[in-house]
Amino acid sequence: MKKIIFLCLALLMPGLSFSAQGGAVVPPKELMQTELLHDVVWHLYRWYLDERDADKLGGKDDVVFWVRELKPKLDAGDKSLFGEILIPDLDVDVMVKKADYKVPELNLTVKNDRFKIVNISRPCPAKMPDGYAAVSENYQVLKNYAHDKRVLARFPSEEITVRFQAAAVEAIRNELLGREKAGLENKFGSWDEVRKQPQTLLLAPLLEVANETWSFWETGKMLIKFSSDLDLENPAVWKKGNVAVKLYNIEQQTVVSLDEVPGSNAYMTRDQVGRVLFNCIVLGRKLPLDFAAADARQAKK
Repeated sequence: MKKIIFLCLALLMPGLSFSAQGGAVVPPKELMQTELLHDVVWHLYRWYLDERDADKLGGKDDVVFWVRELKPKLDAGDKSLFGEILIPDLDVDVMVKKADYKVPELNLTVKNDRFKIVNISRPCPAKMPDGYAAVSENYQVLKNYAHDKRVLARFPSEEITVRFQAAAVEAIRNELLGREKAGLENKFGSWDEVRKQPQTLLLAPLLEVANETWSFWETGKMLIKFSSDLDLENPAVWKKGNVAVKLYNIEQQTVVSLDEVPGSNAYMTRDQVGRVLFNCIVLGRKLPLDFAAADARQAKK
């Protein structure tokens, strides 16, 4: 049973400007719907949580979500909705966005039919701040929902899959050629050597609650993150170049704790790497990489 408590003031979030709210704060119903909250927990279960997080919920009847709508200053015509979902029992802060805007210079309309996760961080407040609505969901129901979907794997259409493959190849090509230019050695060989050998990409499944996923390039021991503010399964997003592709060298960019590299976003923890590899290797789809095609595309430019 949901217990909803409405409070009065909206907080300002660091780094963004929000309008003050007067009277009772009532987030959009969609931000408090069971479907969204369950999918947020499922995403965390798939990509972030471990046994230490599960221990925090042991013995609880309900999991509490603190929810509020965010009111950033938007460009004219931008009707996007923003929200924040705090889960104190897991010490997690989740930012979500329901996009609804146009990019005139690209002749592109960006509109999502649901809220999607745009950022996950820790910590979150230990006590509910002003301006939030508290929603309680049954812990056992949440647990069963995530558990039942723990190996569910959904992949994009073949048209979009080809886009993932091509983007991975271009990123790897640029990385290898960049290292060669800088005089850095690659254990797995130069671009000229690598491109002549069969290569494999392991693409992790997509979750509809977020516009991001990962892949693993076996030969180079590199993780590749694909992310966008837009729907990754929209062909126009790829044609317009609105997908960010970031490489992580597992050997060089893995640490036990991010406290080792304060202020840097160039590293991943060993736990994070392990979860990404599980999604790519165990649940992912194995795809061939056509490195020769990358050179052909560059020759046409």
